[in-house]
Amino acid sequence: MGGIRLITRFWASTTPRAASAALDQKLLNLRLRAAPFIPANVFRLEPDAVETTVITPPAIVAEYELSGLPITGQIAKGVALVIKEDLDISKYPLVDLAAEAAQRNLPFGDLLGEKIRLTIEAFETLEAGLKKTDGDFAQTLLKALMEVKTNIVEIMGQERIGAREAVERFLQNFQALKDSEDEHYRSIYSDYYLLCAKMLAKKHQGAVDIIEEVDRLGNDAIIVAVDISPSDVGIVNDLKVRGIVREAGSLKDHLSLRTGEREKAGLVGVEGVASRVKTGDRVIIDGKAGKLIVNPSTETCSRYLSLIEQREEMLAPLKALRHLAAVTTDGQIVELLGNVADAEEVHLLLKHGMQGVGLVRTEFFFINNPDNSPREEQPGIAEQIKFYNHIINAAQGKKVVIRTIDPDKDKNLPYFDKLNGLTTGTHKRGLELFLDKDSPYYFLFREQLMALLQTAGAVRVMFPLVRSKEEFYAVMALIDEVRAELANDGKRINDHISYGIMVEHPDILPDLPELAHDRRIAFFSLGTNDLTQYITQIDRYNSIASRYSDELDPRILEAIETTVKAAGEGGKELSLCGNMGNDWVKLLVLLGLGLRKISFSTGFVDVARKIIMSVSADELQVMVENIKKITTAKEIRHYVEEYTREKINSGAWAGLKEIEALLFE
Repeated sequence: MGGIRLITRFWASTTPRAASAALDQKLLNLRLRAAPFIPANVFRLEPDAVETTVITPPAIVAEYELSGLPITGQIAKGVALVIKEDLDISKYPLVDLAAEAAQRNLPFGDLLGEKIRLTIEAFETLEAGLKKTDGDFAQTLLKALMEVKTNIVEIMGQERIGAREAVERFLQNFQALKDSEDEHYRSIYSDYYLLCAKMLAKKHQGAVDIIEEVDRLGNDAIIVAVDISPSDVGIVNDLKVRGIVREAGSLKDHLSLRTGEREKAGLVGVEGVASRVKTGDRVIIDGKAGKLIVNPSTETCSRYLSLIEQREEMLAPLKALRHLAAVTTDGQIVELLGNVADAEEVHLLLKHGMQGVGLVRTEFFFINNPDNSPREEQPGIAEQIKFYNHIINAAQGKKVVIRTIDPDKDKNLPYFDKLNGLTTGTHKRGLELFLDKDSPYYFLFREQLMALLQTAGAVRVMFPLVRSKEEFYAVMALIDEVRAELANDGKRINDHISYGIMVEHPDILPDLPELAHDRRIAFFSLGTNDLTQYITQIDRYNSIASRYSDELDPRILEAIETTVKAAGEGGKELSLCGNMGNDWVKLLVLLGLGLRKISFSTGFVDVARKIIMSVSADELQVMVENIKKITTAKEIRHYVEEYTREKINSGAWAGLKEIEALLFE
């Protein structure tokens, strides 16, 4: 998300008129639930004609397309539900409380108390919705919403002003985020803005209950909106919702991330979609082409139904390969890893035949209690040890990499008032945040190290966003200090811990050769999401700018190759824990660059295994040498696609023939 959205409330009812309630209901059911692609408003009943009812078709609206940025590669078909909601804060009234108190003949304190009560009730309505939503994203948003509520109510009480005025004062505190050059921080401001706007909409009876509207429409809903408040992230869980299309938003905001996690279809940056599409229109989301097809023809419907069926037929046999190792045709073994937040997700990885955990996101454990309620204080050392051991045991002896806590503004810790400068735009992250002895995070980090050192079994500990060798030396000195303290206290220390760093900032690249020969480092892990952001300086959180952000950028590939070379020369293991491996073209490039340990989503890993088992690593190395002569990400993608087609057609990569249509759909 980014910037302030203007959204006007609208509900377009498409219920047919009927001469009788029974016939009306029958026709409505037919329109919503019959053949999936009957155009909206197919039937119109002439009133006052019970005995000679004439069914006439409406004017035919021709098929047309709108383009956007695909959140996933999924295809979805359904009925459009257009949500137009006023989330512009300036549309809500500024209140002169003194004048209103005089007009209503109320004591000022009583009126202020009433305004605060109504504001709290509006926030609590949003909280109730988020508490019904499972997952880390909802819980993270719940913490943010509670923080916003606390601050707004406090401002109202202290400054004796109304809700909208308090919202504006609150948002002024985050002006640095709004004006930041980093779109990630601007998107955080937008999240706060939209949460405040949704509260005001609730308070003034102008909010839309999207779940209720979905229930009214029926199954196969495609949500269409200018933008949607983060508090409505729960709509992604609704089984009746097939996809979400927005004019605003970005690929990395909460709603997009949740949409991808649920493997649903979605588009962002679709200009004018909320005004051009009407509720009841039949639509198709093409997540491969980045298109929304409105009022699809019979031929278009048939084509996409065939694609969906074909995709399901190709994916089904891949599940039978889950017990096999991912080995290239020339014998290179590739470890299939996954990123998790808890032990339950570890079980899911094993179910998909994956070889271990590439990254445990420990910050979510620091945000939520085991029952997903918000923490009021940081977890104690004993609770941490139990959590880490639970994950280690769930992995059943397979590799586990635990990343030390990596908070950000959208992964806030509820028991800290401020995120140590992040609200003022200093952008401290990674070890820089935790090695500052004047920060509360230093003591939290120290306790986490103390807990990790008391775990049982082989485990790898990884430090995020390391910018220099000096930061690594400092953290190892801190570990030595913590070990000595534990030893003095007679505590058991795990001697089966190895350490590694995430390579996700270009500043660390010159130091990699030296670090690769440091005996205290066992592995590197590429965080390609942040690495791409920092190297290209392209707005990956913005729906427009992110179109031009691509890990196939030659500068990113050069940074990856630098890391591969340093790790190889120093004898260190190297893995990739970013999202890059979930794109088959990028996966082939990674294999050609020498990556042999890669994290995947459970939704893509079956396809990834089939690809790996069908290709030659030596041939991919030749391919990578050729793409070094290419200067743009777009041309690199085209080259890899054509190279793959040639290998399939020649029979060299015959195994890909079975999923060729899936790769090139």
